[in-house]
Amino acid sequence: MATASRLENLARQLWVPAVLWVLLLIVYFLAQFVLSAQYTGIVLNLFITTVLVLGLQVFSGNSGILSFGHIAFAALGAYLSALLTIPVGIKRTTFLEMPGFLKWILDVEMGTLSSTLVSGLFAAVVALIVATPIVRLRGVPAGIATLALLVIVFTFNIQTTSITRGTSTMIGVPATTTISSAFLWALVAVVVAFAYQASRRGMRLRASRENEAAARSVGVNVPFERGVGWVLSAFLMGVGGALYGHYIIAFSAGEFYFAATFNIVLMLVIGGLTSVSGAVVGVIFITVVKEILRNIENGALDGRYPGLTELVLAAILIFVLVKRPRGLTAGHEIPWPRDWAMPRWASRRRGAAAADNQVADVT
Repeated sequence: MATASRLENLARQLWVPAVLWVLLLIVYFLAQFVLSAQYTGIVLNLFITTVLVLGLQVFSGNSGILSFGHIAFAALGAYLSALLTIPVGIKRTTFLEMPGFLKWILDVEMGTLSSTLVSGLFAAVVALIVATPIVRLRGVPAGIATLALLVIVFTFNIQTTSITRGTSTMIGVPATTTISSAFLWALVAVVVAFAYQASRRGMRLRASRENEAAARSVGVNVPFERGVGWVLSAFLMGVGGALYGHYIIAFSAGEFYFAATFNIVLMLVIGGLTSVSGAVVGVIFITVVKEILRNIENGALDGRYPGLTELVLAAILIFVLVKRPRGLTAGHEIPWPRDWAMPRWASRRRGAAAADNQVADVT
């Protein structure tokens, strides 16, 4: 009995990431063997976006502080990975005004995996540097501070032409992000996000989200715990940015600004801010809805109503915030099979049927 109980506890711990892995595997299988080739890019982008949304969920979902600046870490990851992997010959003719302390980068040509990891670590280091003021804030001030970070990084990328080419497009980036590599990184992001959420540090941070005063009263160092989540989430964002950069191969600073921020926040909020399952469900749901709307906009409507997709997505966000403010998953993880709850309408119907049966028995 003790062995069976331990096995069941282990299965419960692995249940959520396992189900999410299967869900992503189904999407990967459909893209590879069922759907036409035109959907391969859409699914590939879905996996990259999963990494980014999970990166945001690690901090915002566990701390309760909605960050509007996390896409800045993705920008840092994309630019650094590009600089580390662009062929030496192209770099020497493109970055003629590279600052002296960075000229070593012109002679470096790293592999994709190593550059992706370095980019994630670089984003984490930057997050650590700026963490002190941000993790001490909460609510609206914290959201504004993260937005300020986004503006700072965007302005740096626009103005520092010697490093980022400014408003010009970054060129020569190797196209190394494949649907398989993006899929594997999405699986890794699921494990990292869920493992952190289930860890003691994750639980301490969630405790501060629910009641900061109570968490402090039992010895939780709230700024420190927020800092840990902040740095870990930046690492995932940096990895996601590197993957995205090697997918589109020609990008500029505008790729990592308000539109991208709205996209990942939309997916996380609609799916369910406080759960890893909500992040994955939100990415898949919004990706499917966007593709349907774009087909309608460009097909049946023949492009006569540009911007319809964005308008409908905004309307969906408002509707979800009103009708289901905690998202499609209500902020919960996928429950263990024995713990499935009956829908309210079904339970009411069953209760009414039972009452009718009792009346019939009495009469």
